[in-house]
Amino acid sequence: MRHGSGLAMAVAMGVALWSPTVRACGPGGLTGGPMAGLVPGLMVVLLLSVISLLSLRSASRAFRRMRARRPGGGLALAHVASLVGYGISVVGTVVAGGLLLAALGLGL
Repeated sequence: MRHGSGLAMAVAMGVALWSPTVRACGPGGLTGGPMAGLVPGLMVVLLLSVISLLSLRSASRAFRRMRARRPGGGLALAHVASLVGYGISVVGTVVAGGLLLAALGLGL
């Protein structure tokens, strides 16, 4: 199994749901075959995103506390990098959660 296949499947599913052909046929054609592994894959992606979110949040707080005690360029750069990672993690968590809710709403 390739890494990221659950995320790739989630993105493909999200794109496919906006297609006029899929909307015309209804969700019945999406329930079998490779779509059966969509929900477990999205659950894994959501769990990893939440873990990343919590880790980067605590790292950002730690760098902020270290900068308050001893200001420096390296700590400032590390704090900015952790904030960027935190933002990416927030977006990933929201997207994975939204796709999971959409998949569960369709009954996949």
